[in-house]
Amino acid sequence: METLCGQAYGAHKYDMLGIYLQRSVILLCLTGILLAVMYAFSEPLLLLMGQSQEIARAASIFVYGLIP
Repeated sequence: METLCGQAYGAHKYDMLGIYLQRSVILLCLTGILLAVMYAFSEPLLLLMGQSQEIARAASIFVYGLIP
């Protein structure tokens, strides 16, 4: 992102700069939503992978703080 935007700005291709910015915002929003869903269901996912109940509970409490 930084490299592409820097090159577009240096080459005075401001239209490409806008396109790169829009694409990166969309990609980051989709990634953030996916991670938030995974974080919200972290305890069942950890239990499904065979983690102990105590560790899954502690990890889910920690991960809930990362959602915002």
